[in-house]
Amino acid sequence: MRYVSERINPIGLAKRREIWAMGMRNPWRCRFQTSGKLFCADVGEHRLEEIDIIERGGNYGWPYAEGTICPAGLFSDSSCPSTLNYPAYAYDHAKGSSVTGGDFGDKTNFPGEYQKRYFFADYTGGWVKSVLLDGAGAPVPSSLQ
Repeated sequence: MRYVSERINPIGLAKRREIWAMGMRNPWRCRFQTSGKLFCADVGEHRLEEIDIIERGGNYGWPYAEGTICPAGLFSDSSCPSTLNYPAYAYDHAKGSSVTGGDFGDKTNFPGEYQKRYFFADYTGGWVKSVLLDGAGAPVPSSLQ
């Protein structure tokens, strides 16, 4: 397979066309939904773990923001970038501290409503959970199981 990257970098970093989005600390397992959306679990540092829907040219905030917290603590005298892509879902370290991205129920033999869910885990928390995806394919935070 031949390596190919976009001719026009969405972020404007002409020297590295491969950079399609920025501001993730430690993406851990990314998966494409059948609709084409890219979900990535991003391991936080001090406060939050997050699930991001990666968009072309997106800025997910690291190191200035951690999940929905801005500033993240590393740059207390700085302000956050004005155009951040906030996580589709985030949780604090009281619940776990090492998110691992998962997969979509429609790629499994799971029954019924499970077909409409995104499954993920937390290594240190020792659990697997899922969130329901709405008609547009975005997580419904109140649906956590």
